[in-house]
Amino acid sequence: MSDGTAVIYVYDGSFDGLMCCVGESLRRGERPEDIILPADLQETLFPTVVIGTDIGLSKKTTSLIRERIGARTLAFIKRVYLTRMERRETAILDFILKSFAQGKSLLGDMVSEQVLPMIKAVRHLNNEAELLKGFIRFSDMDGVLVSVIKPENQVLPLLARHFCDRFPDSRILIYDEGRGEVLLCGEGKSSIGYIDDFKLPRLSAEEKNYRALWQSFYETAAIKERYNPKCRSGHMPKRYWAYMTEFCRRERYVPQSELTEPSDSA
Repeated sequence: MSDGTAVIYVYDGSFDGLMCCVGESLRRGERPEDIILPADLQETLFPTVVIGTDIGLSKKTTSLIRERIGARTLAFIKRVYLTRMERRETAILDFILKSFAQGKSLLGDMVSEQVLPMIKAVRHLNNEAELLKGFIRFSDMDGVLVSVIKPENQVLPLLARHFCDRFPDSRILIYDEGRGEVLLCGEGKSSIGYIDDFKLPRLSAEEKNYRALWQSFYETAAIKERYNPKCRSGHMPKRYWAYMTEFCRRERYVPQSELTEPSDSA
């Protein structure tokens, strides 16, 4: 049991790591003042406890959550973890501790001050994932469909199934440059990892031509008399424009005859 001293938990940022923090909190009978990453650790009046990631403990904790307050609530907690919500770790911990204390999930109390911010955060996550299913633009780079995005939430886990199903015969790489997270899809399977220093290769002449054709189509299909930038920003938020082909630097189309090297034969 805890001796009553306030502490801060430090974890690795993974969901398994967070579940280990929840497990340790339950075992110690304490509620940490905060749960943070090593990079966020600063001088504090509170002592810190580094919680290592133990897959076994994580599985035991998730199983306990599923048994005590339901699989639906566990799925909700996983979504909250993917959001941009500030101090989401302590919000998740408090949600679990209070649910355990009451003997039922708090998820049904959708207007409570504790649950409502989490529901709003998950709604924002889900909406962003749906938007990006339509806004993501790919470039063919050496046979791999590559896209770079910078979402507000951790959306890659929610995009994996969609793009694996949509392009079952293609190799796909989607890079979240804000988090250094990368989604790889191929042969109907997907995996998510991290890349410290991701650099895109130079675009081929053929890929530049495809971009030029798409940009021309976008401009041609537009109806000048109905141009409404405010409406467009409402349906297509500006934070995504820098990663969409139609808003990138205008490419010049080069005829195929100019791309083909002349033959040496007479």
